[in-house]
Amino acid sequence: MRRLLDVLEERVYLTRKRDEDKDDAAALSGAARSGPTVTVVQPFNLSEERPKPLPVQDPPPPPIVYKPPPKVREGPTKEMLAIAAAREANRAAAEARAVAAAPFRLRITERPSTLERVRAEIEADLARELTFSPGPARAVPAPPVAPVRLNAAAILREDAVYRRKQAQEAEMLRKFESELRDGGEFKAWQASMLQLDEAARMAEVEQRRVEMAESAKAAVRARERAVAENQAVGRQLKAEAKAIEEALVREREEARMAKAALRDAVLDTRGAPAVAAEKLAAEKRQLAEEERQRRAANEKALQEQEIRELAEKRDIIMQLRALEKVPRVQVKEFDPTTAPDHGLLETMPLIELRERLTVAKRRRADEEERTRMLILQARQDKEDTLRAKAANIQRVRKVAAAQGAKRRDARVVAVTQVAAREAAKHEDDVLQLHARLQAKRAGAAAEKARIAAEEKKIRFEQMQQAAGASAVEENKFRELRAGTQRELQQRQATKLSTATAAESIHRKAASVRSRNVKAELKGKQSFLAAYDEQLAALTRRVAAERERDAGSRAEMVSTQRAHEAGVLAAREAASKQLLRRDTSTMQSRLASFAGGSG
Repeated sequence: MRRLLDVLEERVYLTRKRDEDKDDAAALSGAARSGPTVTVVQPFNLSEERPKPLPVQDPPPPPIVYKPPPKVREGPTKEMLAIAAAREANRAAAEARAVAAAPFRLRITERPSTLERVRAEIEADLARELTFSPGPARAVPAPPVAPVRLNAAAILREDAVYRRKQAQEAEMLRKFESELRDGGEFKAWQASMLQLDEAARMAEVEQRRVEMAESAKAAVRARERAVAENQAVGRQLKAEAKAIEEALVREREEARMAKAALRDAVLDTRGAPAVAAEKLAAEKRQLAEEERQRRAANEKALQEQEIRELAEKRDIIMQLRALEKVPRVQVKEFDPTTAPDHGLLETMPLIELRERLTVAKRRRADEEERTRMLILQARQDKEDTLRAKAANIQRVRKVAAAQGAKRRDARVVAVTQVAAREAAKHEDDVLQLHARLQAKRAGAAAEKARIAAEEKKIRFEQMQQAAGASAVEENKFRELRAGTQRELQQRQATKLSTATAAESIHRKAASVRSRNVKAELKGKQSFLAAYDEQLAALTRRVAAERERDAGSRAEMVSTQRAHEAGVLAAREAASKQLLRRDTSTMQSRLASFAGGSG
């Protein structure tokens, strides 16, 4: 505790422990400190400047002596001659080794080879693979008879499927028993309703066709009406553009007159800013002097308040130290049968707490045993249910297997009967086809004989008409030439009319394009003029908004300054009142403490 007080005292007074004895001695001797410690001004303990030595000049470097260049010699050098001699010697040595070397002989060609035997074996294997004929296939193995093992999820899923199928079959039987009637009436009603729906659909299609024709006519009328409206709008826009242009001329004249008036006003008030600036500077100097005096008074009051607070804190620390020096003996015996009196809820003695813990453990063990028995019972019930469902599934599977075997046998019998019927029908069709082919062959032979007789007759007639063949050919040539001439004339007339129509269409398209371009340029010019007018209006609006914004900002600044001045005055008054109240409180405390100590 003493160490903590020392640390607190050091932080409060911002002093070291070695100054404490001096302060205590001064307090006991009755020396009262009249004010804060005054700082004594002393000159800085600076050393004298040392003279800076002059820089040492380096001696000039010695002159550089260059070696003379080597002498140039004509022809190859010694190194080049040595390299050429070594190259010739190497070439001669290589030629001598090549002459003395024995001819190369491939020893592998002299060894015995099994190439033909391996080739024959490979060809035999390839031929055997290409001529492979598989043996008879083995019979299909019998299906396994091992029981299928199922888990709980599979048993529940299969049981749910069977129960759903049973519910569907029961519903079908119920409907069959409760709705014993013939379906012919329903079929007739359904057919009549389908006919009515088809008639309604055809009527709707016809009505839609009529509506489409009417809509096409309405579209033509709407297009004509839109053209007329566009023409009217164009005339109106022209009138508006003319009015805008006249208004723009008037506004420009008014702006020029306003600017001239503004220039005259500025010339009249040119000397006013200097006087206003001088007045504002004088007001600022006066405000600065008042603020400086107020801050000096506040600083002095704060210093006095800190001195009083330091004295009060020192007195409190001395009292705490005196209280700490008083010896205290605190001994308390523990009684497990009594409840601690700390003002908390559910307080009890230690013995009662241990007994309650024992009872709670016994109760928890009983609860766990009961829960374990319930879980085992639920597990046993679930197993019994699964066994019953598995037995039901086995029974249903046996019934389904028997029914499937019957269906397969019936299907085999039906397929056999259908195959027999198809074979009989095929034999009948073959016999009928043979009969038809025989009849067609007889008819073709008779037709061939008839055609031969007719050809013979035609050749005889042609021989009789050979005398008039030249006249027939001349008439035919004349008719072909006339037809060709008529075709050429008709083609020329068609091309001429097509070219004339294309030229007229081209001229119309050019005129329409030129009119469209002129209209587009005119619309663009009118749009630009309107855009310039809107831009000028927006510029004037922005200038007016800026003027209003500047006035509002100036008013806001003046209001803020007045508010800040009022806040500063209120703070100053509050600080003065606080100083007076703190001074009276501290004086009363010191007086009471002095009276108690005396």
